[in-house]
Amino acid sequence: MIIGIVGALGVDKGSNIGRGLFIILTYTCGLFNKMILAGGASILTRGLVEKITGKPILWSTYYIAYLPATILTIFACWLTILWLYPPEKNELPGGRAYLKESLRALGPWTANEKKTLGWLLLAICLWGTDFIHGTSPAVIAMGIGLVVALPKIGVLTTKDMRSVNFLLIIFLGGALSMG
Repeated sequence: MIIGIVGALGVDKGSNIGRGLFIILTYTCGLFNKMILAGGASILTRGLVEKITGKPILWSTYYIAYLPATILTIFACWLTILWLYPPEKNELPGGRAYLKESLRALGPWTANEKKTLGWLLLAICLWGTDFIHGTSPAVIAMGIGLVVALPKIGVLTTKDMRSVNFLLIIFLGGALSMG
């Protein structure tokens, strides 16, 4: 994604823009892994705390607790990178016209794209309201993941499902569970 952004700006890979984007991506991936209850480290910590204390840590509570720090981190990172690596270009070549043309080239949303957005918003709403219904975020994720694979309701076709590398998913699950 960053290489695409650097290419769209028409600057060299070694430019300040490229350096800043790669540094900020590296930094924030590790940091947000702890600030959002979705990364391996935060999920493991949550499980240990729940096991030791016997008190549940809800996704919504965790999200609300870290939201100020997340927003502050985003702005601090942005300002720091602008200070350390001032961009060679302040605007895209072509400006807003380039963005409008790129958006127009994508065309209108397809039915599957709209369905995907709907299922994603439903998952986020269910995660954010777990204090009401008490359903685990993992159950919600698995449920939505299974629903999108159902015929006519979901967005994935049989061909899509056959192209998934399930061994990679099993490997990742095993690696996370061993941690």
